[in-house]
Amino acid sequence: MTHLKAIYKDYSACCKNFSDGIDYLHRRAIQDATRSFQLACNSISASHSCRNKYISYLGFARLLSGDADGLILCRKAATAELKDGDVYLNLARAEFLLNSRCRTIAALDRGLEVDSQHEGLWLMRNTLGIRRKKLIPFLSRDHAFNIKLGCLLRKSRRGK
Repeated sequence: MTHLKAIYKDYSACCKNFSDGIDYLHRRAIQDATRSFQLACNSISASHSCRNKYISYLGFARLLSGDADGLILCRKAATAELKDGDVYLNLARAEFLLNSRCRTIAALDRGLEVDSQHEGLWLMRNTLGIRRKKLIPFLSRDHAFNIKLGCLLRKSRRGK
């Protein structure tokens, strides 16, 4: 789980409840983080510039505490976000925790489109790696032909 290592920016401009939530999350005090992020969300208006960031952290903290509905909050925040890579990192982490590799990669790719210099997005993307395309695209990865052809190609490449 090294790709879930905390990568936080300077959040000193954010409200105190949010900063406290970041500290709690860093210390893995998930219940306290969830409570602080909820207070932060409640303290701002719907048009606040940090609203999506606050919602995404609340969703991620809820997911870590066992509430699967946290993913809905992460997705909601990402849908409305146009510039903050943190929102997409939280979505990617949430998707990964729920074993959705395809959605994880999609969230990382979208996040990198929005914030191409985001350290956390790059770290997670590089840690996960990228799969090669299927040899026979209309068959599943688990199909015997794709598996056998992949093995044969890898063996032939090693032999060169």
